[in-house]
Amino acid sequence: MAKNSLVWNSNRKKDILLEERGRSLASQGKFYEAITVLEELDTVEDSDIGIELLMIDCYLQLGRENKADRIINHVREIIFSKPMCDVNDVIELADHFIEDSCTVRALILFRIASDMYIHSSASPAEAMDGIFRCMQKMQNPVREMLNFDKEPKGTQDLAGLFKSLQHLLNTGDISRASHPKKWQRKSARSRIIAIDFGVEYMMEMLDSLRTLKEVDLDEKALKMAWCSNYIGYNYAQVDEYRKTLKILNNGIDNLEKHFGKQASIYNVYGTLLTNAGAALHNLQKYGEAEKIKVRALTAKEDATDYKDRNERKRAIEEIRDSLKITRQHMTM
Repeated sequence: MAKNSLVWNSNRKKDILLEERGRSLASQGKFYEAITVLEELDTVEDSDIGIELLMIDCYLQLGRENKADRIINHVREIIFSKPMCDVNDVIELADHFIEDSCTVRALILFRIASDMYIHSSASPAEAMDGIFRCMQKMQNPVREMLNFDKEPKGTQDLAGLFKSLQHLLNTGDISRASHPKKWQRKSARSRIIAIDFGVEYMMEMLDSLRTLKEVDLDEKALKMAWCSNYIGYNYAQVDEYRKTLKILNNGIDNLEKHFGKQASIYNVYGTLLTNAGAALHNLQKYGEAEKIKVRALTAKEDATDYKDRNERKRAIEEIRDSLKITRQHMTM
């Protein structure tokens, strides 16, 4: 027994050294070298979740989705195995990854956490709030990954690709542009990951919201509308304006079906219309853009759920400016 114990300890010590070396290489962006080292681990299954998430990150950065998916499934199995992890602990770990700029690992955990809410929440309402919480936490990191090569162009109608991240977090409105002081440049691979493991994950989470029953239907409709806005915005950042319009129009239609004429009292309705107008403008469909922006202006004026008067004033001024720009293009 002592001899076997010594062998295990020796192997584990070797694995610990490999893990630390892999972490160091990955932190330098040397993903191929890092995964080459990590694949030498005696048994990946005996490693902690952090190492498996690191390997997922490396595989995705290298375009090896199949290998990443296998480990994602294993991480999911570990988290869901009894006794199941506390969802708040999973989200807290994801938040730490965001702070450390390990965004890919965070996205994986947020997606798993959203499913945890479905399976472990005390009520459908708690599950709805949890899924929406995960969606909100994902939106800014995904935008940051998508925004790696965008440069300010000084116009208000370029899908807001040039706004500061803080402004994005607060509003989620793609029609307004500003000039952030600093732009993060990510690899082209990060953009692909952001779509496949960010935006597509968000689509799956929206579908999960849609299937929930025995919840407040008004609250569900509004949360789904904001999620549609987040997803549509992200598609706009990669110039996928037709996909943007599809998801935004779906959100608009759902609000109109649920609330009828009362849809306009909610700020999200005007935001969806505003962003749809921006997408149409970027497709150079100025006539259609003008019509929907006129509707957006009316909705922004009708909305009653602003935080304060200043927010209402800014929202109305910005859609008026946006409408003015579209009308100028119509006369060119």
